[in-house]
Amino acid sequence: MRSKEDLSHYTMNEIPLTEPLRQTLFQPPLFDGAPTSLLASLTERLDARLYALEKNDVIARQGAACRALYVLLKGRVRVDIIDAWGNRVMIEAIVAPRSFATPHLFSRDQTLPATFTATMPSTLLMAPRESLFRLISEEPYLLKNFLHVSGNCNHCTSSRLRILTQRTVRNRFVAYLLEHRPGADSWIAAEHNTSQLAHYLCVTRPALSKEIGKMVREGLIAVDGRRFRL
Repeated sequence: MRSKEDLSHYTMNEIPLTEPLRQTLFQPPLFDGAPTSLLASLTERLDARLYALEKNDVIARQGAACRALYVLLKGRVRVDIIDAWGNRVMIEAIVAPRSFATPHLFSRDQTLPATFTATMPSTLLMAPRESLFRLISEEPYLLKNFLHVSGNCNHCTSSRLRILTQRTVRNRFVAYLLEHRPGADSWIAAEHNTSQLAHYLCVTRPALSKEIGKMVREGLIAVDGRRFRL
């Protein structure tokens, strides 16, 4: 079994582009509206390569330079920030098909703020930054898509900041639920377990568990495992 290290540190399992994967390429918003003529040549024009990932493979580590476009074609990737005390805080889960880390590709220092880890067997497309820049210059619609995707990637950061502006444990927890609620009367499936959620909210686990228990007793929420309903 491969060690859990940055993919650049070992020989990745490169795989060919099959027709189903080629069709998946045009599902991420980054390539929305691409002409059909681009379908056959996209990977060549991007100088892209495809890799099969195993569960727990680390794609890129926090603090590393972002030098490639990452597009998850199949599978799921977990995004974690390591805080100053060494705690691993899960920020979000990326579900294919989707590009990720795009805001950092052309930033000044290109430093990745988080670690990206496959949580199941997955398929990843990687393309050099220079090739993407060239393709954007040749296909102007891609610039609009790229800016749109980059803005959406910043959404999870903005969401967490909104949550952390709340002063009490209860208010932070409620803000978290509201951010993840799919509908007015829907169950909310939390991506975090209690320990992860406590780190995410910057509170202690006992304080969070106590507050959730209070809210259940007060009839403010219903709990079913990792599911909550306000």
